Amino acid sequence: MRVLNYGRAAVLLLIMLCALALIACSSAQKHYTSPDFDPFRMLSVAVLPPFNATADMDAPEAFRPIVEQELRDRGYNVLSSGTVDQLMQDEGMYVAEDLHLLDMQDLYEIFGTDAVLFTTVTVWKKTFLVQYASITVGARFELVEVPSGEVIWWWDDRVVDLRVGVDRETTAQTWIFALSPYEPYVRQVSQRAFSTLP
Repeated sequence: MRVLNYGRAAVLLLIMLCALALIACSSAQKHYTSPDFDPFRMLSVAVLPPFNATADMDAPEAFRPIVEQELRDRGYNVLSSGTVDQLMQDEGMYVAEDLHLLDMQDLYEIFGTDAVLFTTVTVWKKTFLVQYASITVGARFELVEVPSGEVIWWWDDRVVDLRVGVDRETTAQTWIFALSPYEPYVRQVSQRAFSTLP
């Protein structure tokens, strides 16, 4: 019985070490702000439909409204998603991938804003291993001045949350955690990202 307990403790310790390593790898925030970025000159932004680099088709739609609101909360004049979508449809475009066909002059003429925000959902993942569960959400944002095409700010990172069960009660909590929605983590990603804006 004592050997079994030591074995279980070793497994839990291994899980926790892996989890800490995962957090350490993801904690280095990566962002860039152009020295030419003048927030007082940045009057309006069009938040374009997010690109999806994950297998989950719901990921982009979860990001867009939260990203828009975070930008508005920071004082930016954000074109509504309904207006952006209508302007795209008027040009025969219906998905984010259609935007690759356009240059920055085209985007300026379509949206008429000072900048456009490109969003790519890079990670959208849940991991569940009986006594261990994690949720990871990652994104890359690029704020591009139009029509010049200069990338004046970008951010690329992820947030990771995890739980480890060490007894019956905490294991049950880990199972419940594994069912958590993604939206709070989308908000965390957005808040971390836009906190680096001038």
